[in-house]
Amino acid sequence: MVENTEQTASSSSSSKRARLGIVMFAVIMIEMRGLSLFASTNRLLLAYSQPTAQRRRGPLNILLLYADDMRHDSIGVAGSAVKTPFLDRLAGEGIRFTHNCVTTSVCWISRATLHTGQYLAKHKSSFLGDPKWYAGWNESFPYLLNQSGYHVGHCGKWHWDLDVTKDPGRLVRQTYSLFQRDENYHWKNGLHITQKNEFDALRFLKERPRDKPFHLTVAFFAPKDIGPPVNWEPQPYSETIYRNATIPVPKTDNDEAWNRLPSFISKTNGAVRQRYFQRWAGDLFQPMMKKYYRMISEMDDACRRI
Repeated sequence: MVENTEQTASSSSSSKRARLGIVMFAVIMIEMRGLSLFASTNRLLLAYSQPTAQRRRGPLNILLLYADDMRHDSIGVAGSAVKTPFLDRLAGEGIRFTHNCVTTSVCWISRATLHTGQYLAKHKSSFLGDPKWYAGWNESFPYLLNQSGYHVGHCGKWHWDLDVTKDPGRLVRQTYSLFQRDENYHWKNGLHITQKNEFDALRFLKERPRDKPFHLTVAFFAPKDIGPPVNWEPQPYSETIYRNATIPVPKTDNDEAWNRLPSFISKTNGAVRQRYFQRWAGDLFQPMMKKYYRMISEMDDACRRI
């Protein structure tokens, strides 16, 4: 449900995207706070304000930028200390949905919801190894775009099992002209996963056929952590961005706030509480927050280049 949107005037960069006919969506996908989504394109808005004859120039190209485990307000435009100049500009030139939420804020479930447009109660895919939502793949948006003549690609995190027994007929794989899956690491063979996601996206855009519209999902693994004791391993170049910064400590970072939570959370020593002590408690807060913000700023850079 969208209760509020923010829209501002466009700049020359959005006009360029309009001429190319590109719709850009940035979806910040998180596990604890829902979804923050913003779409930037005056081409999209113009398409519905122009006469029908002008709209028949052809279908729009679609670029979906998808982050993982990122708070909905971890972008500069939302008032955060994180540096995200490109995403801020994207939000400012287009529409930012500030009240877009999910019912089941879990990583893989949210991905099934994104592809199907269905709540968990409908797609019933609550367990990672049991992607029931594949059964309705022929109603997913990538499949429908493929059937409508789009050149479709996916690079980055997928999270769900793609064994042939889970994907009969290989429908999921066959939908994509490029399906490059990378997840669950930060560095491999000297290359950071955000760099890998970017390179794969640029390869798709460079090699795509020019006589067909395209859709590309860039499912960044960033800024998801890889667990203690390291948690986040950003790229060296971003170290200077937050070197002298002091990240504000939330007012709720105390036992009193924790004890006010529902008892099924506050009275247990589950994953939520364990992660707090592994990542944020006491002296861990500043260095861990800076690493988390660095991963976001690096992703912002990659989005700009894509």
